[in-house]
Amino acid sequence: MHYVCCAGLFVALISEGHVYVVEPGDTVSLECNFHADQYDLFEYPVLWRKTQHLEDSQVNVMGTLMEPFSQRHRFEVTFDAFDSRYRLMLHIHGRLLPSIALLHHVNSALN
Repeated sequence: MHYVCCAGLFVALISEGHVYVVEPGDTVSLECNFHADQYDLFEYPVLWRKTQHLEDSQVNVMGTLMEPFSQRHRFEVTFDAFDSRYRLMLHIHGRLLPSIALLHHVNSALN
């Protein structure tokens, strides 16, 4: 568990790091659980960030997706508050390109 404390704010990260091994077209749900006393989501928003090569993009602000992620219909973000426990989830819905879908179907039929 990780703790953050600053200016009277106490936050404990409950989630543990995970490694995801996925195939093209798979759906993945990423979850961040934390405990916070007197948490103000407007002062301290929870963000998902996408880093790929030299590009770093912000995916959301709390339960709202940012552009271009909101236009792709592959991403869904939810934020739930339970007393002093909070959960932010990012769902990435898989999508296969037609050529990959056909190859995946053929490989599944052969196995």
